[in-house]
Amino acid sequence: MDTEPTQEQRSVTPPTMSPVTFRNFTETHRRTLPGRIDRSLMKSNSGSDQPKILAGLQFIGLIEPSGKPTAKFELLRDVETDEGLKESWQNLLQEAYPKLFQGFDLTKATQSQIEER
Repeated sequence: MDTEPTQEQRSVTPPTMSPVTFRNFTETHRRTLPGRIDRSLMKSNSGSDQPKILAGLQFIGLIEPSGKPTAKFELLRDVETDEGLKESWQNLLQEAYPKLFQGFDLTKATQSQIEER
């Protein structure tokens, strides 16, 4: 039985941060995935970015509230190709943001439409 909560069950507001900051952090740590993701890994990130990164990782389902990486993060760690990484991120984002991918043309949306959705 899958005990991981669904996106609706989490009902967490997605964090707002630079996608580059988030990507850089995950790419830096995905290959050497530690047993816990916490602020000690974020010394090069600003104090305001650190909680946003943690919230983003939890929102997407890559870490548990305790900081322990989930099976999703472990799968992301094991991706070898750029195409595989692209597909993995696509799946993670579609699961985390279902309203943006179902019956909504993201390619033609304005920033306001995305935020409303």
